[in-house]
Amino acid sequence: VEAAARSSASDVVCEWVDRMEASPTITPDEACFNMAINGCAGQGDAHGAARWLLRMVRARLAPNSISFNTVIKACAAKHDGTGALHWLRQMASSGLAPNIITYNTVARAFASAGNLGQVEDLFAAMAAASVHPDVVTWTMFFTACSKAQPSQRAKAEQALGTMLQSNVVPDKVMLSSARQALGAKRSVRLFEHHGLAAIDGPECS
Repeated sequence: VEAAARSSASDVVCEWVDRMEASPTITPDEACFNMAINGCAGQGDAHGAARWLLRMVRARLAPNSISFNTVIKACAAKHDGTGALHWLRQMASSGLAPNIITYNTVARAFASAGNLGQVEDLFAAMAAASVHPDVVTWTMFFTACSKAQPSQRAKAEQALGTMLQSNVVPDKVMLSSARQALGAKRSVRLFEHHGLAAIDGPECS
């Protein structure tokens, strides 16, 4: 199974785990199921990854953070924010605490679709779980603002102030996302006001 996993042969990995489950003498463990989950995810098969996680549960094994995060990442790669959010909630209900990377993965799926409401809901869930947004989370927020229909410039401006008050250090990627959300002229003024022009580079000088 490990050899197949290293070669990225997801079909072979799944076939071996199938055989192990059918065997009266060999029982697949958590690592085997995680390899099957990862194999499907690596091939872009989010539904297959989710099915293997459910099979893991039916085998009376406890999925770990790797199991859930792999399925969540697979859903997000397909821009399936609803699926990613479902598995984040399943992860939390199983007693595992989603971390900032988990939340950012789900936020990316919603942000790419301009679903600002869902991104805002994720911020609220993070606050309830005492998980603090980082620069990637805020980048996703600004992306959602710019892609929303209509675009949400006022919310983006408010978010910029909130982010800076929380001592998150912006980077060029975040500032580029914020610029798209705020509009070119307004972003120049705001970046200069907050002393961000030097970080952003010549474009906003």
